[in-house]
Amino acid sequence: MLALTAAARGQFRNFRPWIVSREAGSIIAFTAYVWLIHHEFPTKVGIYAYVNPVVVGPRSILGILFVLISVVVITPTRVKKPVRALAVEDTGLTPR
Repeated sequence: MLALTAAARGQFRNFRPWIVSREAGSIIAFTAYVWLIHHEFPTKVGIYAYVNPVVVGPRSILGILFVLISVVVITPTRVKKPVRALAVEDTGLTPR
């Protein structure tokens, strides 16, 4: 809505995309985070803390790989259904 309002008011007339700094990419990351909140489970969305921000370098890439592999290993892939426990009176048996 803000972008549409800004465009309607003519605020993009002097906008030059090539002068935008790399640090401005955080708006893209934040927008993706908000989208994820609405479309995924909170446990999956919480993974952002492990990989944000990404600073590219050999050590960083190795660290990112370790973190992502760890997240894949510890994140359950299936949701287990709860087992319904039977009450003592449901079994017809009397406790000893």
